[in-house]
Amino acid sequence: MKTNSFLLKHTNGPPPPPPTTTTTTTTRQQQQGQQQQQLQRQQQRKTKYALLFFALVVCFYLGLVRFIRLHNAYRPLPASKAKDIWSDACPSWPPPSNSGQVNQTLQFTGSEPSQETADMLTRILRERLESVKDKKMPDFSKACDVNSPDLPACTSYNCKDKISTSLEERVNDVLKSPELQLTNEHRAAIAAFSKMFPTNDIIIVSATSSNHFGETQKMFKSLHEEVYPRLKHFSVVLVDIGLTEMERKRAEEKCKCHVVRFPYHLFPAHVKVNNCYSFKPLSVLAAIQKARRMVIWQDSSVRWTSGIEHIMQRAELYGSQIIRYEGSARVTAHTLRQPFDYMKREVCAFTTFPEIEACAQIHKNDPVTLRLVLEPWARCGLERCCICPVSPGPVLPCVKKIAQHRCQRFDQSALTMVLARLLDKDFQKLVMPNEFEQKPILYKLGGDELHGYF
Repeated sequence: MKTNSFLLKHTNGPPPPPPTTTTTTTTRQQQQGQQQQQLQRQQQRKTKYALLFFALVVCFYLGLVRFIRLHNAYRPLPASKAKDIWSDACPSWPPPSNSGQVNQTLQFTGSEPSQETADMLTRILRERLESVKDKKMPDFSKACDVNSPDLPACTSYNCKDKISTSLEERVNDVLKSPELQLTNEHRAAIAAFSKMFPTNDIIIVSATSSNHFGETQKMFKSLHEEVYPRLKHFSVVLVDIGLTEMERKRAEEKCKCHVVRFPYHLFPAHVKVNNCYSFKPLSVLAAIQKARRMVIWQDSSVRWTSGIEHIMQRAELYGSQIIRYEGSARVTAHTLRQPFDYMKREVCAFTTFPEIEACAQIHKNDPVTLRLVLEPWARCGLERCCICPVSPGPVLPCVKKIAQHRCQRFDQSALTMVLARLLDKDFQKLVMPNEFEQKPILYKLGGDELHGYF
C-alpha cells in the first residue's frame, strides 16, 4: 500500500498552482484587443463598402446625365417647347436710321473669296449653262398685281431692286455676300456632322421621324426594287430626326443603309425644331463632302423610276437637278418678309421665280455646286431669320387670301432665293424633266405608307 500510494502521488504530480491576478488581466486584455481589432476590421469593411456604393451611385448618376445629354443632343425639340427661340424679332431691312440694328453674325470669319476664285466659278458655270439646249424658258413677263390673290410668277416692272443680268455680277453677289457664306464655326460643325457619313461615289440621303416611318418603309421598298439594282458604288444614309429606339433598330436591320442621328447639339437652337427644315440643307452639305461624285436627296414621299439614271447623267453635265413646276406659286407668295430682309433684297425682285420642290434633288460634288449653291443654302438654314423667322406652326398652311407672304416654305424658300440670285432666268436650266422615255421620272406620294417592311 505504501508503494502504491507513493507511485500514485508521484504519478499525478503536484496540483497546478491557482491562476494569479496578472495572468487573468492579460488574458482579458488580449480578448478585448482581439474584439477591438475585429470591430475595426468590420468598421473598415463597412467604410469600404459605403465608399464603393457611393462611387457606384456617382458613376451611375454621371452616366445617366451623360446619357440624357447625348440623348437630348440627338433629339428634336417640339416647337411648343421652343418659344424662346423666337422671342427676339428679326432685324428689318433697310433698318431705320435711328435703330442701330446690326446683325453681328453677318461677317466673314476667314478671308474673303478672291476674285480669281470668282472668275473660275463664273467660267465653269457659264460653260454649263451654255451647254443646256433642251430647256424651254418659261414666260413670266405678265405684270404683277400684288394686291390680288393671283399666285403664278410675274414681273414687278416698278421694282427698283433687280436681279442682275450679268453672270459675273451674280456670282460675285452670292460668293461675297456674308449672309450667304459659312463662317469658320459653321464649317467645323458641318465637318463634324459629315464624319458620320460613309465615303462613296454616290450618296443617297433622306431623313425621317416617327410620324413618317410608314412612308419611309415604302420609300425603301421602292429603293430596293428600282434604285439599288441600277446603281454601283453608292451608299444610302437615313438621318434619324426623331425615331424611337425600336424604329431605329428596325431600320438598321432592314434598310440596307447607314442610319445616323442628326447632331442637333452642333447647331443653333432653331435647327432642333424639325418643322423649320434646317436639317435638310445641313444634311445635304454634310453628305456631299463624303460623295466623290454626287449626292441625291429625297424626301420619304419620293419614289424614283428607271429615269433616275438619266437625271444623274444630267447632274454630271449641269451640276444640279431640281424640281420646279411652271404653275407653282411665286416664291414671294410662300415666303415671309423676314428672309428677304435677311438677304437685304426687296421682295419685288423675286416675283418672277416660282418656288422649287425641294423633295428631290441631285447635286454634283464640285466647287460651283458647293460654293454657290449648297453652302449658301446651308447658311440660310443656320440663320433663324432666313429660314424660320417665326414659330413654324401658324405659317405652315397657306390659307390667307393674299398674294404676298401667305405662308413660309422654309428650305424650299431658301433654295429658291439662292438659285434666283445666282441664275436669274437661267434658273430653269437646272430643272429636271418631268418624264424620260414617256414615263415619269419620279412620283411624289405623300401619305403613301407601308407598315411591316422593316
